[in-house]
Amino acid sequence: MSIETSGGAADRSEYSDIHEYDDTEISVLRHKIHDIGLEDDTPEAKRTREQIEKWDKAYRNNIPDGTVNPNIDKHGKLTRYNPIAKKIFSKKKRPALRKWREDLVPTAIALYPLQYPRLDRLPTPEGGKGMEVDAGTKEMFLYSLDAIGIRVRAKIMQDRLEQDVYDQGDVRWLSIACGAGVPVIEALSNLQYQSTTRFHVTMIDMDPNALHFAEHLVREAEFGENVSVNFKESNIYRSIIRADDPASEIFGDQCTEQEKQMDMIDALGIFEYLDDEVAVEILRKSHAMLRTGGKLIFANMLDTHPQRWFNQHGIGWPKIHLRSLNDLLSLVGQAGIPLEEVKINLGNDDIYAVFEIIRSTERSATDGQKSGIGAAACHEVAA
Repeated sequence: MSIETSGGAADRSEYSDIHEYDDTEISVLRHKIHDIGLEDDTPEAKRTREQIEKWDKAYRNNIPDGTVNPNIDKHGKLTRYNPIAKKIFSKKKRPALRKWREDLVPTAIALYPLQYPRLDRLPTPEGGKGMEVDAGTKEMFLYSLDAIGIRVRAKIMQDRLEQDVYDQGDVRWLSIACGAGVPVIEALSNLQYQSTTRFHVTMIDMDPNALHFAEHLVREAEFGENVSVNFKESNIYRSIIRADDPASEIFGDQCTEQEKQMDMIDALGIFEYLDDEVAVEILRKSHAMLRTGGKLIFANMLDTHPQRWFNQHGIGWPKIHLRSLNDLLSLVGQAGIPLEEVKINLGNDDIYAVFEIIRSTERSATDGQKSGIGAAACHEVAA
């Protein structure tokens, strides 16, 4: 039986479903997100969607799925444009898109104009205004499925947070590999006015430019007294994977055990970059930092992404791990997390699965202290 509801931060309707895995019934919440990229039926929207599909089909017919674009170096920068990419990043039709690809991809700041596709100018790492965004580039930011997926997963996270934060007193929130922190900052901008809850947020990332940009966005948000945001420059290898006590590594030994227990942890944009072994360790140690009743939210691009060839070989985003629901549930199980704690959230864009885990087990003194990860996998994350 499906249950229809509506409203909330995501401006959506939703219905419930069941996904069976390993003799366990996992709750699935399917959201209908209202996003202009999905709903706009103007000639410009139709033309852009059709063009992207043609590019994706051209790559799909000529490149085996799963191969790495040979024109991308180890830092995610293009060394040269392949024939189709020359059309995508046309200096004449989409000069700002070319500037975006060369200056911002693959940094977290590159996601900012995808989340706010009506911007008149590209962002700069310093938080300033860069090149003017032409009409062709704006249409790509509005209507490509990758851009839509970024916006939809953020709305789903905000919606799921709203279910729990009303009048909780103090909420301690850790954002892992936060990048520019746009989904978190946007969620806080709405949540701070909807409850008396006080939010204590810590955002960690290895990219100092992304954190600098996030600090700029926090200043622009002008949060009230019930929101405090702290930043820590550190990669997940050092702060979480190798750490015997990740909470002490992140917050310091001076914090009390109660202060180290998180009400909320998000890892919205990192999992598709992680090998399975590393992803399991992040899940296990993040779950260990939750208080009983605390929530962990993470997302992963689905292996059914209908424009994945365009993503990998056209835009040339660095190699990512697309996963099925069963792949992700397997990682959760390997991390020792009870599947009964899991809820799966899916948008109407079919790009990301947003997993929501609410810890039901009691905490112990040894939570998260036993690591099963090898040095080779750790080295890959550090790189």
